[in-house]
Amino acid sequence: MDETELPGTVPVTFPSSGETLQIPAFWDPLEPADVAAPGTLTVAGSVLGYAGGRVTAQVTVIDPGDTAGDETPPVVTLTPSGSAGSAGWFRSDVRVRVAGADDRGGRVTIEAAVDGGTPVTAGPVRYTDVTVTGDGQHTVVATATDRAGNESDDASLAVRIDRVAPASTGTVDGARRSVTISATDATSGLARIEYAIDTGGVWTPYEGRPVKAPDTQRHQVFFRATDVAGNVETTRSAVLPADISGPLTGNVAPLGTAAASYTAGWNAVGALNDGLDPANPSQAQLWGTWSGTRPASQWAQYTWARPIRLTSAEIKFWRDQPKGTGDGVAEPDAWVLQYWDGAAWVDVAEPSGYGTSTTAFNTVTFAPVTTDRLRATLAANGNGTTFSAVAATEWRVFADDPGVGPVVPVTVQAETRCLGRTGFIAVRVTNDHDAPIDVRIETPYGIRSFRDVEPGRVVSQSLAARTAQIPAGEVTVEATGTVEGEQVTSEVVAAYQGTTCG
Repeated sequence: MDETELPGTVPVTFPSSGETLQIPAFWDPLEPADVAAPGTLTVAGSVLGYAGGRVTAQVTVIDPGDTAGDETPPVVTLTPSGSAGSAGWFRSDVRVRVAGADDRGGRVTIEAAVDGGTPVTAGPVRYTDVTVTGDGQHTVVATATDRAGNESDDASLAVRIDRVAPASTGTVDGARRSVTISATDATSGLARIEYAIDTGGVWTPYEGRPVKAPDTQRHQVFFRATDVAGNVETTRSAVLPADISGPLTGNVAPLGTAAASYTAGWNAVGALNDGLDPANPSQAQLWGTWSGTRPASQWAQYTWARPIRLTSAEIKFWRDQPKGTGDGVAEPDAWVLQYWDGAAWVDVAEPSGYGTSTTAFNTVTFAPVTTDRLRATLAANGNGTTFSAVAATEWRVFADDPGVGPVVPVTVQAETRCLGRTGFIAVRVTNDHDAPIDVRIETPYGIRSFRDVEPGRVVSQSLAARTAQIPAGEVTVEATGTVEGEQVTSEVVAAYQGTTCG
């Protein structure tokens, strides 16, 4: 009596499978007078997916106090809802609807608890909602008691939540031009790692082996991890440097890594060596330095994996304000090219002249210099009080370099040690090659040789100085092995500090 809410679902059995499912039903509303006294009535409505039109059902109205002969406990169902993931996991907090259905149609008292916590009681109700939060595996347990005091058995539901994506890292081996990818996930576990080479590359399952560059060019490897719950991390990337061991001619700027004193958030320092020269560049296709505080000088720089013989460079500047405003972006008053000599920045010798055009490349030739770093230092234009920013669409650097021969890769470490009043030179050589090598260690205190050192193995040698005082010095290691079918000998020099023993 006095119950106008009808069940929201009806059981439907499918003949083809024999499976019975609860299908949403939409009934015409009842008026309080319809259920004011015990009896029966017919209700009409529709069932989701039923093409036959309207359906009817018989409803029995009973007195809430009439519990005589009621010995049947209610049936409890637990239905989770949330952002469903994979393999039964949710990727959000979960709402569990705890519903109690009594054979006499009345409301029940529901008691529910999460992970053995303090139970929550609601009633008289048809259902109540319980919220499950926090990553991990949880259990919801509920019971229902009808008006006659019949209590259901415990109904339980396992709820698994993982809201956090896995985290991956990429470790670049510059010498081998490869990247090794690893990932971890704290809750549901790691499902897979994928990678793609360069923008637009095909996503490929990562199988644990290092991803190698497909050719001699510079490449960007994108990678991402997915956990069992279906969380996909934000794509990460690693850069594989270009193979610049061979002879180099033409523009070598794309082979270097660009850096700058400052880059506006809407610009990109990588625009300097992206190989593009658009007529009407977007802000993302510029290197620019606009900010609230604009200094009198800015710089941009390229760094290469090895020293290269450079002969000229050219820059195309960009502006949105004329000179003399002290605002916006204007071409610089002047600029100069500098190279790193191993200790300091030095102006290039015999420059042909530094133009500042914003409509054409400003080419500068200079006396050839071999360096692994080149910098353009720009003097900003101003109005006597403030300075404009500077910007460029592209900066090319040209080389005429003979290249370097093949190398047998080794890692050499040298240090001084003491045993009482006697000094020693301790040397460690690691074979970084993919084949056996011969190693020769030469120090001021002796020479040692090792044959057929296997890949990844370390040879160690301590050579006694036979004196308490060892001055700072160097160790020379020769590594001989086969590279691309040819026998190659490489020389590596490692310095050690001086020490006094005793």
